[in-house]
Amino acid sequence: MVYAIIWFAILVCVYIGTYLLNRHTKKPDDCKTDFTACQGCANVTCGHYKEGEKK
Repeated sequence: MVYAIIWFAILVCVYIGTYLLNRHTKKPDDCKTDFTACQGCANVTCGHYKEGEKK
C-alpha cells in the first residue's frame, strides 16, 4: 500500500513538472501562425482559444 502511494506521488510530481516546463517553453521564432481566429477544436482550456476573450 505504501509503495502505491509513493508511485502515485512520483507520477503526480512528474506530471506537474513536465506541465510547468512545457508551459514556460517559448514559441519558436519562425512560428508566425495567427491563432486569434482558431476554431479548430473549440477546447476552451487551449491557450489559442480566443472566442470568449474580450479585446
